Amino acid sequence: MLAFSLTLSAADSVQVFRDFHDAFFQAFDAMLGGDTRQAGIRGNNVIVGITDTGLYLYHDQFDQDERDIFSSVVLSARKVVMYNAWANKADESESITCGHGTHVAGLLAGSSSSGQHDDLGIANKAQIAFMDIGTQSDTCAGQLNCAVSLATPADASDLLQSQMDAGATIFSFSWGTPGSDYSAQARDLDKFIHENPNVLLIVAAGNSGESSTTGQSTISSPSGAKNVISVGASLNSAASFTDFPCPDIFNERTVASFSSAGPTTDGRLKPDVVAPGYISGHASSNRCGSASLRVAPRWLVEEREQKCNRMAALPASGVVSCTSLASDAIDVTYPDMYQGYGKPNLTNIVNFSGLDASANNSRTNPPSLYFLPNSTEGSEPSVGHGGEVVISFTVARDVDLRATLVWTDPPGSTQASSQLQHDLDLVVRVRNGTQKFGPLTADSNTGRDSKNNVEMVQVSYQDLVAAARGSNASSSNATIDDSALGDDGEIIVEAVIYGRSVLLADTQAFAFVASSSAIGSTSGSAATTNGDDSFWSAWTVAIIVGSSPLRRWKRLLLLSCALYTSLVLFWLARDKANDDDSVYDYGRFISAVDLDAGQVSYLHAHEDRELQSEFEFATLEFEFMRPTNVSVEKDDPEIAEAEAHAKTVKTFPVSETKKRTLRCINWRATDGCNPHGLRLPSLDEPCNKAIPFGASGYCEVQDKDTGERFRVMQRYCSSVRDTARFRCSDAWDFAVFPQKARDAVKTALNRKFVLPNIAQKTTNQPEPRDGIVMVVYPKLLASAYATIRAVRELLDCRLPIELWFRPQEMKYFPTAFAQLQQWSQDSNSITFRKISQPGVVGFATKVFAIYHSSFERVLFLDADNTPVKDPTFLFESQEFVKTGAVFWPDFWHPARTIFNIQPHSLLWELLDLPFVSMFEQESGQLLVDRRRHAAPLELVKFFAFHRPNHFDKMKLAHGDKDLFRFAWLKLGAPFHMITTPPAVAGKVINNSFCGMTMVQYDTQGDALFLHRNSHKLMGVPRRKAMKMNAAALRRARNKRLRMQMAKADRITVHGEGPSAELEDTPSPTLEAPEADGYPDMAIWTHLSSFNNRSRRSDYYIGTYNADPDFEKGQNCYGKRYLNQTQHFVTQEFANLSYARLESELRRFAMEGAQFYEQAGITGR
Repeated sequence: MLAFSLTLSAADSVQVFRDFHDAFFQAFDAMLGGDTRQAGIRGNNVIVGITDTGLYLYHDQFDQDERDIFSSVVLSARKVVMYNAWANKADESESITCGHGTHVAGLLAGSSSSGQHDDLGIANKAQIAFMDIGTQSDTCAGQLNCAVSLATPADASDLLQSQMDAGATIFSFSWGTPGSDYSAQARDLDKFIHENPNVLLIVAAGNSGESSTTGQSTISSPSGAKNVISVGASLNSAASFTDFPCPDIFNERTVASFSSAGPTTDGRLKPDVVAPGYISGHASSNRCGSASLRVAPRWLVEEREQKCNRMAALPASGVVSCTSLASDAIDVTYPDMYQGYGKPNLTNIVNFSGLDASANNSRTNPPSLYFLPNSTEGSEPSVGHGGEVVISFTVARDVDLRATLVWTDPPGSTQASSQLQHDLDLVVRVRNGTQKFGPLTADSNTGRDSKNNVEMVQVSYQDLVAAARGSNASSSNATIDDSALGDDGEIIVEAVIYGRSVLLADTQAFAFVASSSAIGSTSGSAATTNGDDSFWSAWTVAIIVGSSPLRRWKRLLLLSCALYTSLVLFWLARDKANDDDSVYDYGRFISAVDLDAGQVSYLHAHEDRELQSEFEFATLEFEFMRPTNVSVEKDDPEIAEAEAHAKTVKTFPVSETKKRTLRCINWRATDGCNPHGLRLPSLDEPCNKAIPFGASGYCEVQDKDTGERFRVMQRYCSSVRDTARFRCSDAWDFAVFPQKARDAVKTALNRKFVLPNIAQKTTNQPEPRDGIVMVVYPKLLASAYATIRAVRELLDCRLPIELWFRPQEMKYFPTAFAQLQQWSQDSNSITFRKISQPGVVGFATKVFAIYHSSFERVLFLDADNTPVKDPTFLFESQEFVKTGAVFWPDFWHPARTIFNIQPHSLLWELLDLPFVSMFEQESGQLLVDRRRHAAPLELVKFFAFHRPNHFDKMKLAHGDKDLFRFAWLKLGAPFHMITTPPAVAGKVINNSFCGMTMVQYDTQGDALFLHRNSHKLMGVPRRKAMKMNAAALRRARNKRLRMQMAKADRITVHGEGPSAELEDTPSPTLEAPEADGYPDMAIWTHLSSFNNRSRRSDYYIGTYNADPDFEKGQNCYGKRYLNQTQHFVTQEFANLSYARLESELRRFAMEGAQFYEQAGITGR
């Protein structure tokens, strides 16, 4: 089961009691009108599906005689007809009677069983089909203050299907998960609803509105799904704010500051609507704790219907004068990303009061409605690709019009830049008229909406009259055509639904609602409102109505509005985003043998659900099952003795704090490619013997003090690569590696710990120091030079840059380095930093540079990695602000890996982590806030510098590539992995493609970095051998260079044969330069990128040689023959916005070639 979590604390709960109940129904009545309950609209014969943390069934609001609801559906039950205990029932106990799920259910449908208490539910006659997704740790389950996590099934349909089987079609999700607003779960819910269009799913938008300055783009998942109703939070009724100044700001028409706002990642409008989610001054005094509801929000979005909506900035110190608020106001348009279409008001479409509905009393006359479909379920109207449907109806005199189109769109892709699959267009026109009125969300350039599956056209009666009479009806020369005008001023109007793009099905079904309101009741800038007596508020009809039959619309409207009102009230666990100067509280290490629910949820939240997570034994393992193993007699005395001994050997207790002194006993071989298979003592080996590739078994170690024996380094046949150096002599250190890691990071887990060069907090905290960090060494001098010039001159990036280098490497070439330093000084904001610590070589230099950087927030770039646009924006991206760390994926994932990072890898035992199915990490670029992530960086340092280096020795990870990801996972630290898989840039020769550069994307799915995997920029002509012996000459020259760097003064060649061979070898010639005269070969002619409509499990990058079109030995990535797979899309580089970048880089490298010449470095 894959899971994601939102940890809830019982201390955050709010007990339902009298004043809260009154305040809630005050808000409810403001939305639905006070006559709805008196009219008997209470959810009769309706079953509501609620999925939440758990439900206390013995509460008076839910108590009933029927108790078989856990195993079957009992439709005759008084209140709860079904209870699906998906996770467990631990949080449903007598000590927790006011949990989150109990709250939600009580306010939606609670009714007193004893009759001695008020019915707390808005729809108190409705029944409940409940799904319990709350889990608790076994150590405190059912107790107060025990954290509750939400665990959901991998298949999103399982979230709804059991309740649907019980008769529910309306569902409440008052929870969500951070990260992408269109996650795999959101996509799967879109798919389920598309296949079950009668489902109405209402999801809270989220509480991350204060995680950024504007609060925008903070919608959580699955609220970002297209086919759900996303609900934001508004304030309660005006009576709750009588003690507040500035009533124009603090009122029921104000959106709460914490309410998550859109747009979504692909630009869609979310939330759809808002509902009261803020009850002022409410707190409970009983054992459930208190809900500290906000008194002085920092940001409020004031919902002034239509054009008067505005956002007002309030200082954090409290409420200031109305004058200052007005001066900071920022106008927004309606609908907008804060309120969506506003707050639903049922009185706009239904009148239960029975008051006079004469024309002279328009306030009591509900607006006219036209529903389509107005038929039985399954016969909804639809439109095909390129087709259109025309709907005619009449608008009464002095009545404004709103026409709304909604359709259930097919599911999108988590990697797509646009999620809309079927694009329908709605326009309104007067019959025989030429003027067309488009949707409120139309693009100003195109006049149409190509992003949303909800479109609303709003037209005033005056505009309709003008359109009926001609656009210049007020002119004395205007031609007036009154054919569309009736005798009583009514206007015949046509709504046209056009199938702009319907390619995934023959037709797309839709729902259409035309509604109107009396003139004078609208609240434009000149309108007057009078508290709860106001007839008009910003509202939406079509979203509520959907495509249900007319006979059910009243019931659906009521329950939908009830859900709107209650959902946001009970999203009690708010994500308190870290400020830039905050430090993340990591808690304890994650251990594979001691996982609590919160840690499981954290790991599952980082799993890629579209990747294969369940693996059968690899074919590789069966290939190495020795024939002799299969025929072994299990009753052989030697085997029986070994088996008996194996049962006494325990798994090493990695999570304990006890320090043990261990010694290696032996390698213990097993059968079946499984370390837990039948023992094969004849294949045992001593500790110092290298274990061959394909063997299975484990190393046995013994505690020198207690004599206890343990299994360590448990190997499947595929646990290590064929190049691994596997000996049990390393087992004693391998076993205690997780303990040593905990000890290394222990100090860094203290909140007072800071990394080197981190400024201490002050009252007036300055802006964080941001910058780019690079490491240079001789062979990448020209590449670094070219990248820096491109960043400065082509991208106009002003971020300061640190260049780290090892003096031991550069001291042989002082002149070349001095020239680079001189150019850097002339270009400003570039500093050189020395890596003088012994032993910091190779991949470890990156870790050292980031750890000791003078920047507080670091963008690390490999010297051969070039941005295609100014990367400064990354520091203010929502993902980085929220997590403080952004990583990028590699080409490889568990089902397609060249580094063997798969479920059976020995890596997971070394790390003491459960297997996490996700893309591997490519560390050619890293974005890290060093202030917030001192502990993970301390752990990365331990991984890089611990000796022996188990990662390298046993080839469990390649260099520094995944160390950052492992450290963050081990500590449960927040990070964002870019979701768009990398593309491949390369060259096509004779229809043969060779990918030589990895293309990484930003958080919005746009190309950002070009990382040259091969053909590094040299700036000098490449050497071309006349015959094979030239290769030996090149190797000898490179060997001489390496020996120089190791303080050797000469190269010794043993034997006369090799010396003579080298001397007889003709001098190599130089390859001809490119047509533009630059010596480096141009390698970017085509871009092969993953098709965002494909499943991520279909992402596969091949490795191959493309000779004879490319030189033998050239590693190529991607697919040799393009356009032979539907999962990748090919583009010519010449058509990309950064097409000229390579030419400029090659020019810069040529100008920097002097560094290579003086360093004595030749071409490859």
